[in-house]
Amino acid sequence: MFHSLQEYLRYHFHHPNYLFFMVSLIMLIIVPPFSELFETGPLLLDFCFGLVILMGIFYTTENIRQFLFLGILGTVLFIVFAFGRHGEVYNFLTPIMVLIFFLMIFRNLIRHIFYTDRIGLNEVFASVAGYLILGIIVSPFFFLIEQTLPNAFTLPHDAEFYDFIYFSYITLTTIGFGDISPVHHIAKSFTIVAGIFGQLYLTILVAIIIGKYLAYQERE
Repeated sequence: MFHSLQEYLRYHFHHPNYLFFMVSLIMLIIVPPFSELFETGPLLLDFCFGLVILMGIFYTTENIRQFLFLGILGTVLFIVFAFGRHGEVYNFLTPIMVLIFFLMIFRNLIRHIFYTDRIGLNEVFASVAGYLILGIIVSPFFFLIEQTLPNAFTLPHDAEFYDFIYFSYITLTTIGFGDISPVHHIAKSFTIVAGIFGQLYLTILVAIIIGKYLAYQERE
């Protein structure tokens, strides 16, 4: 049983379908604002979050150890996300679990791109998914800074975790609308680091993908 599961995980790691994973991440970013408009909105949000967790576990893990670790962490994360949306424990536990889980997914995605010899649409989808995950990874840092140092950011009234996800993508893409801005020096330093990482990701990854694609075309 374990041998067949190991082969299954290796196959999906080397033959993944990152299009669906990328689409699930886009849904996770788009759905939260609309979930407040319908009675079934929270269920739709839970479905999108659970879908991202499942696809991340099955498509980016290569061995039993990773599968079990991410499976247990993803299950606990989903339970906390779906059934414990209020309280101090949620405010600190959920961001940390989100950070650990998506850091592992991000690491495995980048590893796949680095070690693959053939560059196609699937690898492009993987790189886009990695960029989307990078925004999710950055947001817990901002959220925890605000929880630890109140008023570290200028925020709208009744700000939620989604506002920090929004701010993380605005920072990574260097758009900077100014509706949310860092005030505390620690918040400013993390914002600078996030902006630099966003640009480095695009620059380095595009260079790697183009280099691998040209090398593959030359071999062909």
